Amino acid sequence: MISYSLTSREQFQVEECNEGSGAACGAIFLNKLFESLVREKLGDRAKTIPTPKRINKAIRFFESTIKRSFNPLDPTSCDEEYEIPLSGAKDVSQIGLEDGCLGFTLSIPSPHFHRAEIQDTVYAPIFQQIYELINQQMVDVETKGGGKLKGYIVKLNISDGRPCYLSED
Repeated sequence: MISYSLTSREQFQVEECNEGSGAACGAIFLNKLFESLVREKLGDRAKTIPTPKRINKAIRFFESTIKRSFNPLDPTSCDEEYEIPLSGAKDVSQIGLEDGCLGFTLSIPSPHFHRAEIQDTVYAPIFQQIYELINQQMVDVETKGGGKLKGYIVKLNISDGRPCYLSED
């Protein structure tokens, strides 16, 4: 992440005003957190049910549906419940595994997990890291520049390449 200062509005010119910083919080980490969530929900069965083929299919489903449509600024961008394919897995109704699909919730508490599984477990840690990076950049810029920022714009790329802008004047 790099911070820039607007030097001219007429010709829109910016200059770097702080050292870049970063953390491991990209799209691949969403996949890893999703896989961890699947394994956590399976509990003791996590050693037998999620074969490499099943996990790959589940991650592909996550990438092509949830990850592509999730927008934290638009609560209607995604469904609230998802059935993640784990083809051939035996039913375990206590955890929401039925007919080869493991049920998950996006932002409402799950009856099996008592939390918003995907949002709280997959997205929240990544967004927290991004927030901390943004906050540290703002503190560093204000410290270096000796004054309060007048505003900021943050551009995040969602997994399908759509930009998501956050700003404050």
